Amino acid sequence: MTRQFGRAGAVAACALVALAALAVTGLGDRTATDRALAAPAGTPTPARTEEASLESTETTPLPAEMGWVGDSRQLVVVTADRLGETTGTVRVFGQRDGAWVELLEVPAWLGRRGMRDGAHRVQGDQTTPTGIWRMPDFVFGAHPSPPSGTKMRYRHITMRTWWSGRRDKTFNSWVVRKGRWHGEHLSDSKRSYEFAISTGFNARPNHVRMSRGCAIFLHVHAHPGGTAGCVAVSRADMIRIVRLLDPAKLPRFASGTTVSGSATSIWAY
Repeated sequence: MTRQFGRAGAVAACALVALAALAVTGLGDRTATDRALAAPAGTPTPARTEEASLESTETTPLPAEMGWVGDSRQLVVVTADRLGETTGTVRVFGQRDGAWVELLEVPAWLGRRGMRDGAHRVQGDQTTPTGIWRMPDFVFGAHPSPPSGTKMRYRHITMRTWWSGRRDKTFNSWVVRKGRWHGEHLSDSKRSYEFAISTGFNARPNHVRMSRGCAIFLHVHAHPGGTAGCVAVSRADMIRIVRLLDPAKLPRFASGTTVSGSATSIWAY
């Protein structure tokens, strides 16, 4: 019997050896390549890393593994592979029957110089801060009215609207003034701020240190490339996020890398 089927057995053995080699070298796993080819041109690839993978937490939602989420029942979470990345992923999580569920996942653009620990960020360094913060109870925009179904209060941008950079009680907040004001004149960025919301970074009621900077928003991606530190998503995705946000659920914004064990890991917050 050995002699009769020896040649066929040898062929089969060679095939098994070849398959084993592919498995060892990783050449047989085309998942990452397939995903990259499937992504539309100009669309950021969702964050991935060898050190840790969000896919490994499918049975345990990300918020359940984070260090602290306070009393929030809704989270907007932005992640990137590592601090230097200028693109990443935004996810929105909510609670249903006391359990965290993912409601949305979309690609995002980050600061031109990537991410930086929010506790060490410096005004004007063009980085997206990492950390977790309470979000305000309103969204704002240049559009005359909010998207249908919006639960947050809506503030319309006018020529008198500023985001204050003044080092007083108005720091990092919405202000309306007739004349000029130290800060960002929101109507100068109508495309980016068609719809937007503050992440809460360095803004009350969160801890404030004025040298860390202000006006870190989640807004529409209206210009090529990275941002000055904000998190930007497509217009369609921004509308979807605005509709999901619910002030009654006390939403927080969290930002971090997917590098497990680091001080800026999303799981550290």
